[in-house]
Amino acid sequence: MAKFADRVKVSTSTTGTGTTISLGSAESGFQVVPTSLNGHTLRYVIEEGSAWEVGTAVYDSSGPSLTSRTLTSSSTGSLLNLGSYSSGNTKVFISASADDLDLLYADITVTVSGGNYLIDGTANQTITLVPSVTYRFDVSDSTNSSHPFRLATQVDGANSSQFTTGVTVVGSKYVEVKLEQDAPSTLYYYCTNHSGMGGTINVGSTSYSNATTSAAGLMSSADKTKLDGVAASANNYTLPTASANTLGGIKIGTGLSIDGSGVVTASGSSSSSGSLDPITTTKTTATSGQTVFTGTWKAENISVFLNGVKLQDSEVTATDTQITISATAVGDVVEVVEYGSPFASNYSSSFPTVTTGATSVTANYTPTKVAVYKNGVKLRGGGVDFTASNGTSITGFSAFVSGDVVEVVEHGALSGSGTSITGFTDTPSSLGTAGQILQMNSGATALEFADASSGGVTTGKAIAMAIVFGG
Repeated sequence: MAKFADRVKVSTSTTGTGTTISLGSAESGFQVVPTSLNGHTLRYVIEEGSAWEVGTAVYDSSGPSLTSRTLTSSSTGSLLNLGSYSSGNTKVFISASADDLDLLYADITVTVSGGNYLIDGTANQTITLVPSVTYRFDVSDSTNSSHPFRLATQVDGANSSQFTTGVTVVGSKYVEVKLEQDAPSTLYYYCTNHSGMGGTINVGSTSYSNATTSAAGLMSSADKTKLDGVAASANNYTLPTASANTLGGIKIGTGLSIDGSGVVTASGSSSSSGSLDPITTTKTTATSGQTVFTGTWKAENISVFLNGVKLQDSEVTATDTQITISATAVGDVVEVVEYGSPFASNYSSSFPTVTTGATSVTANYTPTKVAVYKNGVKLRGGGVDFTASNGTSITGFSAFVSGDVVEVVEHGALSGSGTSITGFTDTPSSLGTAGQILQMNSGATALEFADASSGGVTTGKAIAMAIVFGG
């Protein structure tokens, strides 16, 4: 596309129809071509008396001059013979043409090879045109000189079926097509001089049918009725009422308990601290110069972000109740993200070696559980900013520069422990035998299995709602 600059208008002493135009001094109130446009293609206009010429040329600041002078249009239909219309009064200036301003069209290149039209490089390609959209078939390539490109309602324009509604032919430059809504559903492009060169045009539709419940991929009315029934049954379920001495109130592990409503909570007495939730976030808006931020988390399971940029481990000092970072400014947002106790393995990160100019690093990771940061900014996976698929290398980065830091983060898998009663602490390591019940031991410190008898359990504190295994 041609380049432009404001208020460029100069004189020229060049004569004739040569392809190089020397540029003189700026006209009063105007400027010369900026040197920043050196080597760029410019849109020029030449005025000499009543004669004019519009074209493109490449700017050479060393002349200064315009080279590769190429005609777009002129008052004579060809390159002006400069000096023949008003000697010594030739002006050259930069201005956009109608072609430059008409950007609302799709450009399609047409060439000829092997006795066929090539549409954007593909011979006899079937193409689709949408009504009300403007298309320009660029036929300016020299191979088209003896092959006029036209549209028809029949193959090769048989029976004089050339189609002209919405079709504008602009010399040997381009054929512009803007079809109306009632255009035929199928048209053909062809050469008016030779048969067998063209192909098919499918005229697309801009209207779309409404989706229905019977359409593939959508839920049918019958299926919706079934799901409504499931939801209604689910809504009818009520948890049983429980007291503190029943299953709803027993302790299920160090620092964890179930209350009377069946809600699991952390007592706070656990030495591991941290959150029970898989991921928790603590955000703080900093005051001027603030360096210490407080909260409750497990220090080895956290990541710290400053205004959305992940800080490296060396930039953070962390305990289970506070973090310390470099002084912040007013309004800075400090975010502590914790990957909590349901994760079987702790949060971990590594900093693989980065080589200037390289596009990959070597690291050990689990492909489905990895996050990658470059200079503290989280990158998009799936081949967008990087690809991590084999567990040993990460590829697809833009070329590294000196000082780049890559951090590979793995948050671990969710723990499988705690999903059954034998998975918790303070409970038996395995289930009892058939007919036994679960009871509190005599010291009221843990659970145990005991034999049931007709007279009831003889030791310890029985669970009011007895659980009988295998009976």
